[in-house]
Amino acid sequence: MNALAASAKYAPLARVQIASSATPGKSPDVYAGFALATLPADAKKTLSGSPAVQMLSYSVNGKEDDLLPRSLLTPPGTVQPFTLSYDGKEVVVELGAETKNFSLITSDPVVRLVCSTGEFLFTDVTITSSR
Repeated sequence: MNALAASAKYAPLARVQIASSATPGKSPDVYAGFALATLPADAKKTLSGSPAVQMLSYSVNGKEDDLLPRSLLTPPGTVQPFTLSYDGKEVVVELGAETKNFSLITSDPVVRLVCSTGEFLFTDVTITSSR
């Protein structure tokens, strides 16, 4: 996360997912991956001394699942290494030292990168297929 947009209504958010394909403007039927949300904060009151608090969580099929507590201590701008893999039945999400598996069945998988209300930088992104 590089910058926050000035919005009192929306939280800056980035999602990285393996999902079923969907027409533009529509949400996928199924997906699994992770989300990074960032909220503005008073730097004097945060544990990291940063003017924002990051929350890294797993995200699956319309619900946030398992907030990673240590992510609350990570200052914005910190590199967040991740890996997603999909074998046709299961998505494996690796976030730093954390790993979680999600069942996902779709005949038309795609990779989705979604960002809103902030500037998020993705580097060294590689998408490969085993087909």
